[in-house]
Amino acid sequence: MKKYIILIATLVCLLMFSSCAVTMGDIVDHQIEDSSIIDCEGWSKDELFDLATKWKVEIFVDSEAVIEHKDREAGTIFGKYVFYFTDFFRYQVRCTVLVDIKDEKMRISFKDPYYKTPESKIGYLKLNTVGGEEMCHQEWARMHNALVEYIESNSNDEW
Repeated sequence: MKKYIILIATLVCLLMFSSCAVTMGDIVDHQIEDSSIIDCEGWSKDELFDLATKWKVEIFVDSEAVIEHKDREAGTIFGKYVFYFTDFFRYQVRCTVLVDIKDEKMRISFKDPYYKTPESKIGYLKLNTVGGEEMCHQEWARMHNALVEYIESNSNDEW
């Protein structure tokens, strides 16, 4: 009898953990990424570079979220961004974010999402499911909107 109870408890745990991981939905067979263009009429490349750098410093508050490279002349800033979402468990998702800048335009791109649970001891795993992709696109749209709002809020920044 004790064997059956242990077997049933083990099966329940395996089913619970396998169905609740970020394996929700089917596996995607493509790279999970997103990119959008932001028109910034009246802004120079240098002004936009400074603004994007300030925005990233304010938004990238997690200790694992960092600006890895900035090149004013090329107009590029890239780094890692970390966000969290919860379904049954709480997930930490890390992705690469790139901002390309030129006069009056910015392109913000996200790619390479990896996930882990904060309690995980094995590190990040490649996020490659339909449910995970949906969560990423929702967060990335939120980040795009936050950058647009940041630019608009600084457009009339007169002392």
